[in-house]
Amino acid sequence: MPRMNRDDGLRRVILEYYRAAAVRSRAAGRECCPDVAPPDCCGRGVDAPQQSESGLGCANLVALVPLYPGENLLDIGSGPGLETIRLARMVDPGIAYGLDLLPEMIHLAQENARRARCRNVRFIQGPMEDIPLEDASVDVVVSNCVINLSTDKARVMKEMARVLRPGGRICIADPVWLAPPPQTVRQDAQAWACCVGGALERDEWPGLLTEAGFQEIDIRLLGEFAAEEGDTPYQQGGCHCCSGPAPEGGHNALASALISARRPPAPRLQSVHLRKASGSDLQIMLKILEAAGLPTAGVAEHLGHFLVAVDEHSRIVGMAGLECYSSAALLRSVVVLPAWRRLGLARRLIERLTRSLPAGTDVYLLTVGAEGYFRTLGFRPVGREQVPPELIQSREFQGACPETATVMRAQLPLPVR
Repeated sequence: MPRMNRDDGLRRVILEYYRAAAVRSRAAGRECCPDVAPPDCCGRGVDAPQQSESGLGCANLVALVPLYPGENLLDIGSGPGLETIRLARMVDPGIAYGLDLLPEMIHLAQENARRARCRNVRFIQGPMEDIPLEDASVDVVVSNCVINLSTDKARVMKEMARVLRPGGRICIADPVWLAPPPQTVRQDAQAWACCVGGALERDEWPGLLTEAGFQEIDIRLLGEFAAEEGDTPYQQGGCHCCSGPAPEGGHNALASALISARRPPAPRLQSVHLRKASGSDLQIMLKILEAAGLPTAGVAEHLGHFLVAVDEHSRIVGMAGLECYSSAALLRSVVVLPAWRRLGLARRLIERLTRSLPAGTDVYLLTVGAEGYFRTLGFRPVGREQVPPELIQSREFQGACPETATVMRAQLPLPVR
């Protein structure tokens, strides 16, 4: 059978399968909790990494993907839109786009967004091989058990790279084969519709992503599934390969995986300017800190000693703050959004922030996991007994930061790079 005919046949079976899923979803009342007002509606739900809210995915992206307020997001294969709506709440005031090929799914997702009163989500119809968005228009692309459905995955990956801004990233949940699958599965249209026939082997992902221009590729297995001799995986535990554990001891194992990668950053710091934070910035700053897992206590009180980095669209893409005391200063809240990392923006913020302090001033900080980075700026670990008493009384030392945080100190001026 010619390739195009085969691909057309696969697409037809896949589309009919998910068209029927949309009909079943509406008939079963799976629209987004119409009787519950936000924030409970599409704002809370499953948190297990292998659960998806709509039942059509192989992971819970809300629990797995780090997102920041102000980022623009694309969800490829958004289906009924339940997960996209929850992701939209995480990036607000950024925009979340949900892409689906089926008009039935788009209509269902739009109904769900209306019921959820979610105003920063946009559902658009189109193929993942030809995404109807402009170049460099989003910061992060996500997808949940959908890339496997494409018969031209190389093109999908190039499209993801095209719509991402420099430094943008992908976080894709998809089934992967841990060993070559039987040809009978590869040739079975129903197996494709059930997310296993077209699933890539784990070792195929890095090559395709590299060819599309991605770097920092990482594949994290979330859970393994296997098929017994003579069975196809979609015959076990329901159609979806990640709907539940398959029997142990089988072969031709499948796994649900989270695939992440990054588009190379461009030297574009000239488009960012630093300015003092203002009261109108406070709410978005607090949301960014919460998304980064950093404490928010005391930010409002010390707002006059905070700087924000703002891009050409007036979005806050980084920040840093100081708490100034008579004998020393405390550096805190250093955050740079993922698309702007590895460009020296954090150092630029810290250098500008500390410029007004007298030479010889000791600057302290607390960090969990970033000790290596701050060493490059001249900070060195010290014991808590070496911290001035007035800093010990600050909120960060009094419980806002964990006891396990590393205390570091540097003396101004910071060393020249």
